[in-house]
Amino acid sequence: MAYEQSQNFIVQAEEALRKQNFEIAQRLFLQAAQIQHDYIQQLPSERKRSLAAYGLSAAVLYFRGNDLNAASRLAHQLLGDEIGEDYYREKLEELLLRIQNQKSLAKLPQKIQRQERPTSVETVEGTLRAIDLDRKQLRIEQANGSQAALHLASGFSEEILGRLLNRQVIVTQTLPPKRKRYTVTDIELKPSV
Repeated sequence: MAYEQSQNFIVQAEEALRKQNFEIAQRLFLQAAQIQHDYIQQLPSERKRSLAAYGLSAAVLYFRGNDLNAASRLAHQLLGDEIGEDYYREKLEELLLRIQNQKSLAKLPQKIQRQERPTSVETVEGTLRAIDLDRKQLRIEQANGSQAALHLASGFSEEILGRLLNRQVIVTQTLPPKRKRYTVTDIELKPSV
């Protein structure tokens, strides 16, 4: 696999996101996804763990590249192939839920979408230490020891958030126009190094 090329595309895509070049980022994520997808198609079926790991990675990259149909097809294919490990199965199910949410959002009237389009995106990394759904808040302990209280958007499942408690996460927040505070719009497990 051109693993280095795939990783290079991902690094470039992350940089494009930081510069708010969303179209470039999506294109780069899709290129990385295609490389990884091509790789898993060449793997023998008995290498289930490799298929699951690289397949999950490719599906997430399709999602980040906004090819929701390719992400969904690959996730369903992997779940149907009996990948075995619960970790990968859970991550694929979470991804399918995120895809469903994204597709639902896309069906909202354009006026609402324009109103909610973020003007600023920020990520916070750390350990999820507390969840308060009544106050719609998360508390993240960052690597430097500081605590961040983050405002949670509606629609997050207590069950999914509960699975992330006391685990390393990456939280994406957006600051919509005419709003004064960031709102958490996505939360995912931080990949192991």
